[in-house]
Amino acid sequence: MTYSEDRSSRFVGEGFRVEPEFRQASGSPEGLPEDPGESEFVPSSMLELPAPTQTASQRSVTLAELDGAFDDPDHGEPGRDRLRIHLIWEIVLLLAGVGMAFAVIHTHGGSLKGANLRSLMVTASIFGLLALGAGISIRAGAVNLAVGPILVLSGLYFGDHANGGFYSAAGIAIVIAVVCGLAIALVVTVFHVPAWAASLGAYFGVLVWCTHLPTTVALTTLYNPARQGYYWFGGFALIAVIGAILGAVRPIRRALARFRPISDPADRRGVPAAVVAALAIVGSSLLAGVAGIALTMQQNSMTASDGLNFTGIAIGIVLLGGTSAFGRRGGILGTVLATGLFALAIHYVTLREWRGGQITVIAVALGIGVLVTRVVETASRPRHGAPVDDPEVSLSWLGRQQGSWAGHQRIRTADDPTWVDANDERWGAR
Repeated sequence: MTYSEDRSSRFVGEGFRVEPEFRQASGSPEGLPEDPGESEFVPSSMLELPAPTQTASQRSVTLAELDGAFDDPDHGEPGRDRLRIHLIWEIVLLLAGVGMAFAVIHTHGGSLKGANLRSLMVTASIFGLLALGAGISIRAGAVNLAVGPILVLSGLYFGDHANGGFYSAAGIAIVIAVVCGLAIALVVTVFHVPAWAASLGAYFGVLVWCTHLPTTVALTTLYNPARQGYYWFGGFALIAVIGAILGAVRPIRRALARFRPISDPADRRGVPAAVVAALAIVGSSLLAGVAGIALTMQQNSMTASDGLNFTGIAIGIVLLGGTSAFGRRGGILGTVLATGLFALAIHYVTLREWRGGQITVIAVALGIGVLVTRVVETASRPRHGAPVDDPEVSLSWLGRQQGSWAGHQRIRTADDPTWVDANDERWGAR
């Protein structure tokens, strides 16, 4: 009999319970490998834990929730664009327009009455149509700098052929403008080059076309648009406001500005973005052609020019009205108010007979406009850390961003024996 057997038999039945043996055959405690070579420290993170149950906060996020939380579900920021800055700026434009109207009345009291007022409203409508064309292309992220020479080209062709057939000449002039827009749109969308470069090339190409047309043309038609000046301006304002309201609707704004670059400008934004940008460029050329026909009818003539002033007028009004030069962002009444202010300013410098008055107004409008773009981009974007409807949405968005810090850093724990790495430069420690 061994000592252990004697000890066990001696205590059994004497009021002591038999204790189980907690050692393995090798003598090592339970839970550790019997082989000494395998007895390394096992971190707690490697221990098997019961799988957590699926909770409501861990559910997958639907596309509808992303659409409600983000302006652009694929590449956007959490939250919606703020329109307050546009409303504030439009109030400033309204006050500036009223002040300019008083200045015009003080200079020449009768210039804003009767036929003079109606003629000024037609001029403002022509400027507004040209600005609407440029504004559509800018909102789409594909600015069309060729709107000025397209206006001149359409006006020259219409004036040269209107005496033989008013409607046919107008129709062909509009078709010419659309063809110019299609050429620009194909280069921009198919070759994916910056719209300003493609439209600038078209700018000079249209000038070459104008050299094959008469230098000056005159109309013999009796129609004078100044008789319906109120209707002209009212129609322009209605189109501008309806377009601005539609552009403020999130899905429409998102679709319209899809061509706007969000990372590398060389990355293509997809077929839908290309189609929308092409339509915007063609639409801007169409409106420029209509503006050229209206200008020819108002003056009863058209003179060949490089169209640079008209391009400056269009871009200046758009930027002055609060539309961002980067695309997408814009107000509601900004284009209408900026057009009225611009037309009054041109009329004022004409009454005062300032040398280079029109160029001065264009320069001031562009200078203020680029500053307004910076303010709009800064104050119109969603607030950083803006609350969203579902916290899981914001977490999912953070992980989906390209280059996101949270998507590339491996989670380290205190139980990980490799959490200290002397060669790890991501934390700036060396």
